[in-house]
Amino acid sequence: MAKVLTRSNVAEKRALVKRVVASPEICRSTRLRDLFLYLCGRVLDADAQDIHELEVGHSVFGRAAQYDTTADNIVRVHASMLRKRLAEYFENEGRDESLVIEIPRGNYAPVFRERPASPARLVELDRLSVEPPPLLNYTSADEILLTRPPLAPITAPSANPNPWWRPRNLLVGSVIACVLCLLAFFFLHGRIVSSGAQPALAGAEVKDFWAQVFSQSAAANVVLDDASLDFYQEATGRSVSLTEYFDRSYLTSLEKSSAGSQFDPPLLHALLLRRQSSFAASSLIGKFDQVAGELHSSYALHFARDLSYRQIKAENVILLGNRQSDPWIQAFESRLSLLWAFDPALRTYYPRDNNSPAAKQDQYRTTSPGEQSGYATISFLPNLSDSGSVLILSATGGSAMASALDFLLNESAMEDVRSRLPAAPSHHAFPYFEMLLQMQKGARGRSSAQVISCRLLPSGR
Repeated sequence: MAKVLTRSNVAEKRALVKRVVASPEICRSTRLRDLFLYLCGRVLDADAQDIHELEVGHSVFGRAAQYDTTADNIVRVHASMLRKRLAEYFENEGRDESLVIEIPRGNYAPVFRERPASPARLVELDRLSVEPPPLLNYTSADEILLTRPPLAPITAPSANPNPWWRPRNLLVGSVIACVLCLLAFFFLHGRIVSSGAQPALAGAEVKDFWAQVFSQSAAANVVLDDASLDFYQEATGRSVSLTEYFDRSYLTSLEKSSAGSQFDPPLLHALLLRRQSSFAASSLIGKFDQVAGELHSSYALHFARDLSYRQIKAENVILLGNRQSDPWIQAFESRLSLLWAFDPALRTYYPRDNNSPAAKQDQYRTTSPGEQSGYATISFLPNLSDSGSVLILSATGGSAMASALDFLLNESAMEDVRSRLPAAPSHHAFPYFEMLLQMQKGARGRSSAQVISCRLLPSGR
């Protein structure tokens, strides 16, 4: 039996954790990475000896503090996967590591052990220690993406050719061309911005605001919305909660939810696994890059599906979209009065003001698809632990979304916002607020933003 290290170098253990978490076995799954880092952090930072299921479910997977662990097996499922991945790492890429990390059953505190003298024996022991995963009560999209068969290679035309001009090939080619054009646009736009003669942060109020989003001490998280999820909810008329989105449990009810829609479950399943974001959200990346650069800060770009409760709780975050395209927005709705609703008849979103009388809450609902005006909401509030800031941008379309961001970069506009709000507490340079903007299209497609309402939000829960 391997001897437990009691006085090993903590720096050596931390270095090992970094190597393991960067390996394909762990880094390819956001959930397993967060679980592994949390467990190792509790042991190395707090010298924890016992880590139990209830703590992990609450801290890593966002469950209630006293949730029913007998009915919800999310911790046990992921811990089983993590044990298997760790065994794979130390058997393959980490076969020369002098230390081995194990996750015991019943107590999730990682154990750092010296590798036995016989590597072959260690591999055998690791294989025996990996328990078979329990039956899942949900489907993990991370696992599906990793195990689906690769696309067939492109080969030269055969006796049964598939001409490029067929509709399906034209559609695929068009999609690929659009993606390449977008990538080229963002690359060139970033190049232009980086050399840009025109600074984005021109004025004290604008700088004060954005300095709370892009901090010099930590990277912000810019979260792109999930367009596939949005389409799924529109097609089925079924709303997906944040818990279902995080668990991937909505994937298990595809057959039932697709009943009555024109799409069959396999098609919806394939669609939901695609990582697609709206142009309204992705077109803002260049501006965020410029703002972060001028503040000597950095940011991490995430797809909504890859975000974790740890990030949404303790870090600065920018959320783009609405509650259907980015369910993480749902975590903050209890603090907001400006929310978004979907009109199934016109297939459009519109803002609702829950602070208004009931008869006027739907006054901004679009009456026809061809209306010249659009709306956007800007919500600036604390994160879930009150240790950072969250910025939520929602709009009726790409033009309104871009205009809302331009509003936040306009000094005179931000001076007007500041004048509408009480003075901020001393520890906040710019007060937290929520605001509704109406966009009116003008000449050459330009939009002007008019403030409809602006309210102070509390600086803490």
